[in-house]
Amino acid sequence: MPDESPLLNSLRGAVAASPDDVPLRLHLAQLLLDAGRSGEAVVEVAAALQREPDSEEARALMGRAMGGQGGHTPDPAPAAAPAPAAAPEQWQPSDGQPQGPAAGFD
Repeated sequence: MPDESPLLNSLRGAVAASPDDVPLRLHLAQLLLDAGRSGEAVVEVAAALQREPDSEEARALMGRAMGGQGGHTPDPAPAAAPAPAAAPEQWQPSDGQPQGPAAGFD
């Protein structure tokens, strides 16, 4: 890139010469992120994670790089479910007289 710093150019060359050098690749990714080039940083960190999937440094850097480019953020928690509607009130006779078989109807 014409506007790329000499340091970034040198680091890119070093990474191309030693693609398995994870610390070097992460250093390049950090500098890219500092320069506001999060998309390019993600590419470098992804390559580092392919070589060292358990690297905490690479995972943390990936999180920062993804956050810097508007990556996916977790969906907000769903709103609480509305309270269930009250059960309809059971009909009760107003005269207090027994109903049903106990009412004395033979």
